[in-house]
Amino acid sequence: MVESAPVSGGAVEAVLRALLRRLPPRLRQAPLAILVAESAADGERPTWHCPCSQHLDSEVISDFLASINDLRSPIALKHRIARWESAIVTFTAPADDTLYQAFPAKDPIADRVRVLIVVLAAGQIPTKSHAALNAMAHEVAAALAGAEAALRERRESDQLTLLMRYAANPIVLSDSATVISMNGPAARLFDPHAPENGDDQAQQTDLIARNLARLHTFLAEVAQDATAVHTGELRLIDPRSHEELIMAIASTHVPDAISGQGGAVSVLHDMTRARELESHRVRQQLFESEKLAATGRLAASIAHEINNPLEAIKNSLYLLVRQTAPDDPNRQFLDLAQRETERVSRIIRQMLGVSRPSVELAPTQINDVLREALQLLGPQLRQSRVSATVELSERLPAVMASADQLKQVFLNLLLNAKEAMPHGGGLLVQTRIAHQGDAEFLAGRHVIVRIRDDGAGIAPEVLPHVFEPFFSTKAERHGTGLGLWVCQDIIQQHGGQILVRSMVSKGTTFLVALPFIDATSHFQGGTR
Repeated sequence: MVESAPVSGGAVEAVLRALLRRLPPRLRQAPLAILVAESAADGERPTWHCPCSQHLDSEVISDFLASINDLRSPIALKHRIARWESAIVTFTAPADDTLYQAFPAKDPIADRVRVLIVVLAAGQIPTKSHAALNAMAHEVAAALAGAEAALRERRESDQLTLLMRYAANPIVLSDSATVISMNGPAARLFDPHAPENGDDQAQQTDLIARNLARLHTFLAEVAQDATAVHTGELRLIDPRSHEELIMAIASTHVPDAISGQGGAVSVLHDMTRARELESHRVRQQLFESEKLAATGRLAASIAHEINNPLEAIKNSLYLLVRQTAPDDPNRQFLDLAQRETERVSRIIRQMLGVSRPSVELAPTQINDVLREALQLLGPQLRQSRVSATVELSERLPAVMASADQLKQVFLNLLLNAKEAMPHGGGLLVQTRIAHQGDAEFLAGRHVIVRIRDDGAGIAPEVLPHVFEPFFSTKAERHGTGLGLWVCQDIIQQHGGQILVRSMVSKGTTFLVALPFIDATSHFQGGTR
């Protein structure tokens, strides 16, 4: 019996002729054709063709195929073929009364492959030869099924090769322990043989080894759970440009029907530019918020300063108007001055109203606001190698506050902490209820938020000025000097306090205290 060896193309005919040579001597001399058809869809009758024959003229084979494929042909064989009965069929061709016998493959290997061995017989084929012809038909079916499977596998392999070759994103194929294959973009990051010749070839090799170690760590986690798609982020270094890359990675388990272990297909996507844009967007939002707040404070300050002398002018004009007779020639000028001063007064009141917009207050959970701020800044903190430790006390009472404004405060403090650690470090975010040790706050009446960094700290001569407007220790293009001033103003409008403690070379701690709802009954009107 011939095994289902992978055969394709011209190799099919060679295999079939090898099968013919294995027939008994008497059958090797008989005019014989191998007919093959594939099952058609929707119950339609299959079309037959002849891939191989012996001792038969091509015209005879063509006429025979035309007869059995022609729906109008009276040959009884086609009806047997349509029902696909496995019995041996003997029939006479209508054109020349030639006797044919057809031997189908019993229990075909593939449902789609149908095989007949058709013999042009001078008489009935001996019964002892029937088994050999049936067996040969079965072997032909097995060989053709193997060819079809091999062709399908080859096509899938070619498609995978094209996908790997032309995909822009890095793609890695791995088993449970090692990387099996990778495409060009992935090889640039992970292939130890990829470094280009040059002065920094050794450094490229070292960076690739580090990248590969981080990839293996992630793949080891994937191998422990083969039921889900695993996603994450890898911090890699481009070996050639030495640029730091933030790569999102998604790995899918691929089962292996033979070993049962399988492997994984991992696709990476460069998120570096997206993270930079996200960081820029957050900074821009805070910057615009600070500018608006500063504009409002400045307008309020100017309006307040103008309003005092304006009130004196209004009072003086009022007295002059009362002392001037209606028919006095100067009365019309006094009335005009009085109307215009009233108009200026209305403008001043509008400016004060704009600088103190109504903000909706609602019971707010500080922990939820902090989690949102940390989630928003999480990628930036990881990119800056800042390790955040979050200790949020459970069951904190709510505060009456504007969640958006508090988020602005926390985002500002977290960004300042990140920028204080340009080479990475530790960040601690804590919440708790004030206790007796908090001399600045009423024990048990405030929620305390503590944000501490391991940065360079603030010099003692600078510390008293950090909450002043337009004061900044950052470079000219990296700070407005309004962030902490706005934070202080927001916290104070919520009835709270913000304090800073710092030591040079040991880091900085900001403490934000906000009163409980029970302690802020004057805020419970819903707006301020």
